[in-house]
Amino acid sequence: MAAVITMAGQLHQLVIMAAFGLGAAFVYDWLRAARRILPHSDMLVAAEDVIFWLLCAVLVPVLIFRLNYGELRLFLFLGIVIGVVLYFVLISRIFLKIALFVFGAVKAVIRILAMPFVYIHFLLTKIFEYFVNFLKKLLQKPLKCGRIYLAFLYKKTRACLNVIIKKH
Repeated sequence: MAAVITMAGQLHQLVIMAAFGLGAAFVYDWLRAARRILPHSDMLVAAEDVIFWLLCAVLVPVLIFRLNYGELRLFLFLGIVIGVVLYFVLISRIFLKIALFVFGAVKAVIRILAMPFVYIHFLLTKIFEYFVNFLKKLLQKPLKCGRIYLAFLYKKTRACLNVIIKKH
């Protein structure tokens, strides 16, 4: 048996669903802003979209169940659409500008904070390369002589083995 909902109750549910639509559009705008600042592959964009829509697909029925005991009413879905449209018409452009500024500022701060580590890495890499090149030059003659000596030992050992094999 369906529960009787007053007009005030229906309006309350409509407003809650509109707020959900606003919130969902707000979360999606965060994704849009992040995609503009940070490079995203097509695969990552698709994965983010799938996760977003799966989350919405789970939250909408839960919200309908909590508000209306699972009874589907057209005005509930209309509320979501109203919230999304209001967000994209009234808030989205302003929010994107603010979010892009904030993301850009955070990115700049991270770059500034990471700069000493980048220079230390660069310096250590140069020192290591110098050390490796120095060792290569230092060990070049002994290694060459060692290879010659190993080749000589290999030939002598091979000759001895051939003599032993022929005797038996």
